[in-house]
Amino acid sequence: MSAKRIARIFNTPLSASPERVFPLLCPVQEYDWIPTWRCDLIYSKSGYAELGCVFSTDFGDASGKETWVVCTYEKNRCIGFVKTGTHCTTRYTVSLQPNQSGSTIQWEQELTSLDDQGDRIIDGVTKEAYDEKMKHINELLDFYLLHGKQKQTT
Repeated sequence: MSAKRIARIFNTPLSASPERVFPLLCPVQEYDWIPTWRCDLIYSKSGYAELGCVFSTDFGDASGKETWVVCTYEKNRCIGFVKTGTHCTTRYTVSLQPNQSGSTIQWEQELTSLDDQGDRIIDGVTKEAYDEKMKHINELLDFYLLHGKQKQTT
């Protein structure tokens, strides 16, 4: 098999400093700002994101159950994950840079298919689809940063 691989990057400003944003990029803290977030924390010495933290997700979509491992942890700058499921594996990096109004966040994913279903999943992650998804995630995060509560979605 010759696996399919794509990379997607999305940059956008946020209304808060990297020091305020970074703690929210954690499987436990995401419950505060993502209405649909669900995970099972498998291992964390501190109870939060840290190097070597392991958790799983299953959102009932084509990806199925996925296991995430924090593989990069640079406080207030960058967090990286390797996420593996039945059909795809993903390197996922979130980076923060300070700017005059708060910070710029970069969401970067590199997806590799593991089978034919993975090929179909990757085919659906067009630049437009990825940008739409990341705009939505960013709106949820920025709303929380501005209002201190979760944005209700319909």
